[in-house]
Amino acid sequence: DTSDDGFVAESIYASENVVGGMGVVINSDGSMDAWEFLTEFDENWNEILRLDYFNRYDQNGNLISTEPFKEIFDIPEDSYIGLFDKDALGNYVIGGTGETIKVYSSDFNKIGEIEKSEQVVQLCLNDAGTMVGSFISEKGEFIVVPIDTQQLKMGEEIVLEKSQGSTLIWPGPDNLIFYENGSCIYSCDVYTGEQIKLFDCADIDLNVDCINNIFFLDESRFLLHYHDYIS
Repeated sequence: DTSDDGFVAESIYASENVVGGMGVVINSDGSMDAWEFLTEFDENWNEILRLDYFNRYDQNGNLISTEPFKEIFDIPEDSYIGLFDKDALGNYVIGGTGETIKVYSSDFNKIGEIEKSEQVVQLCLNDAGTMVGSFISEKGEFIVVPIDTQQLKMGEEIVLEKSQGSTLIWPGPDNLIFYENGSCIYSCDVYTGEQIKLFDCADIDLNVDCINNIFFLDESRFLLHYHDYIS
């Protein structure tokens, strides 16, 4: 069912509205900023409507406010939104496939654009406060790159171990990010380029088909949120 607050329950039926919550940032006080979109399809699953929302939630997940996403950030209607995050200063970082990544202040004023950032398809912010992007190069290489949201430029690109076409990265401690290569989990220092194989899920009897998230607990413990389609 739809409601007036910009949120629609997910539906498995064609011609119904579907919500995607692909961009959620948890703030230091536990509240959340979210980019969510409502999409309407016809009976053949052709998209006939898409509305992007900027939603805010309190620490308990209750909706505080909802506003049209493109309107509040003054983004052209024909722009595609695919990336939404916050940097260490609380600025919003927004991009999309083929679109230059743009940085906005906490009060939604545009600060500038990141040069040569059109390829980036994934963002994360590690514990050191470094914004990191990932993408597949024209050569088919899995690339990560630190992004300076103050100087509005990309850093030195790092080629990662091939990750079966995935560009997913997760924030780690200090200047590390995590990524997967098959059933193996790696870390990468985004400034030195050092990559370390941390563990193989197969060696610890984890049948991992899809990793949703990796959380660093301490030097010897990680929390994995994953799918196992067999068990």
